[in-house]
Order: sequence, then C-alpha cells, then structure tokens
Amino acid sequence: MRSTVLNRLLAATLLVFGLQQVGHAQATEPSLYAVRVAGLTSEERDAVVHELARTGEARMAFACVPAGVMVFEPTPNRNRDAVVLSVANVLEARTHRERILEIPLSLADAEAACAEARNR
Repeated sequence: MRSTVLNRLLAATLLVFGLQQVGHAQATEPSLYAVRVAGLTSEERDAVVHELARTGEARMAFACVPAGVMVFEPTPNRNRDAVVLSVANVLEARTHRERILEIPLSLADAEAACAEARNR
C-alpha cells in the first residue's frame, strides 16, 4: 500500500515537472512581432527586408503584400524588444506612422489572413 502511494506521488511530481519544462520551452521560443501596413507595396516590403538584413536586429518571417501583413522574429541573441524597436525604426523611415498597426498574429494567423486577402 505504501509503495502505491509513493509511486503515485512520484508520478505526480514527474508530471508537474514535465509540464513546467514544456511551458518553459514554449516561453523561450522566438517572440514574433506582427504589423499591418495599410497600402503595403512590394517595394516597401523589399526595402524593409533589405534594411533589417543590414542591421541584423530582426528578420522578416512572413510577409503578404495583399493583406499588408508582415511578421518579424528576432535574430540570434536578440529578443522581442529589440525586434519591436528595430522594426519600428525601419518602418517609420519608409512609411507614415498612421499606416502602421501592431497586430497580435501568429504565423499561422498571418498566413490565413494572406489567403483570405488573395481570395477576395
């Protein structure tokens, strides 16, 4: 009887520890930053990609001109704050601030928004 209780306690401890590790792994994945730019052109998208490559602060993970959506991620050894600052500087140098809207999108959401915009 005592070994059954100990086995259950050990199993519960391992389960909790395992869930904490999964949560920690998800929390340390690169943080995406998404924006919608009204009237986005392919030239603007290309200029942003070029400038981000030059600075090395962030990289464009996904872009869809018809939907005006761009998703960015950190480069190695950078965090989301660095991405936000770098992207904001690059975008504001190339377009009017009023055209830029930060949006909470995952990569899958951005791809779905793109597919929807293309189907219109």
